[in-house]
Amino acid sequence: MRRKREGKRVSSQLLRRKLKSASLESRSSASLTESIEALNDAYTELKIFKKQAQLKRTSWLEELASARAIDGIRKVATEVRQLEQREKQRRNARLIRRANGRLRSGGISSVIAPFGENYDWVEVTDKKRIEQALLDENQRRFNQACDTPFMTHPLYNAVGPLGIGKGAQDILNGTFVFPAGTDPYAAKLIKQLQAPDCISSSEPLSVAITTEDHSSGWKRAKERTSSGPSGLHFGHFITGTRHSWIL
Repeated sequence: MRRKREGKRVSSQLLRRKLKSASLESRSSASLTESIEALNDAYTELKIFKKQAQLKRTSWLEELASARAIDGIRKVATEVRQLEQREKQRRNARLIRRANGRLRSGGISSVIAPFGENYDWVEVTDKKRIEQALLDENQRRFNQACDTPFMTHPLYNAVGPLGIGKGAQDILNGTFVFPAGTDPYAAKLIKQLQAPDCISSSEPLSVAITTEDHSSGWKRAKERTSSGPSGLHFGHFITGTRHSWIL
């Protein structure tokens, strides 16, 4: 309750300062009807000002040029020309940013994807076929490893989906017994996965990361990267590295 009262007090003080800076202190106790009328009047004044904005901007630039001219060494015309050139550059930059922003955030209007019995590549523009093409592509992209030796029988049963089954430790120890049907190229790879002799096979491999390395790694991560369906992004975890207990 105390925090709520303090919050209301701070808000009222901020509102009074804003009213004072805008010369609207007399309207702080206005009724709802008076406030609506004042808002409509403000919108009307804003529309009028927008129509005159270009003229007022030009007039302001001329006054600024006159103030910056130094005892005739630099002429007012030169100052005006330089200021107008800067204005033009800024305006063009805004237009470019706006155009690029639309291109980046615009919706998909067409895709080229394989369709039909022969999977011919065709361009589609209707919503339903675009969605189906995107779903098919995501299904293909994120399941490319499903047919690899370690994701199919018999290695899948021996090593497990996360590579932490009993067979995984046997591979590191160099004692793995290849089950019948093992892919011959996978077998060649497995023979090269034995841990170095300097690591004892009786003890689990150490994968510890120092606190300094952990903090340094997160600081290099891109803040906007999403980390899952929760909606959290890497910025939340980067912030956590700044607190010793969380880190």
